[in-house]
Amino acid sequence: MTARLFKDLPKQSGPNVNVAKARAAWGNDLPDWLLIFAEECDRTSIRAASDRMGYSHSVASQILSKTYLGRVDKVEAAVRGAFMGATVDCPVLGQLAVDKCLYHQGRKFAPTNPMRVRLHRTCPTCPHFKKAQPASQPEGEQS
Repeated sequence: MTARLFKDLPKQSGPNVNVAKARAAWGNDLPDWLLIFAEECDRTSIRAASDRMGYSHSVASQILSKTYLGRVDKVEAAVRGAFMGATVDCPVLGQLAVDKCLYHQGRKFAPTNPMRVRLHRTCPTCPHFKKAQPASQPEGEQS
């Protein structure tokens, strides 16, 4: 009876599916951080890997397939912090993983928390601050 319960479940994808997806999309331009991220997605899952770095699984899938239209540099920094051990020297919190730095940058101001007040005042002046950038124009368009 147990065999009947599991026979209708979809089969799990084979090993290195996400690495192959990234290689197919990025070709020879596959960055080192993206290969590490794809390997982590294959080792765990896209959802688990993206949750660990603070992004949705749809963003992770789009990054792997090279269709993400957002700030790839922020995703890169999150991957380097979450999976590659990259750190920054935060003027408020000290030595901090890059993904945690991005997390604190994205939090809303909370006047009831002294640490958040210090971060809110200090982050915009920090060299590690990832400012919002205007969307780039499509190639060939002029303003």
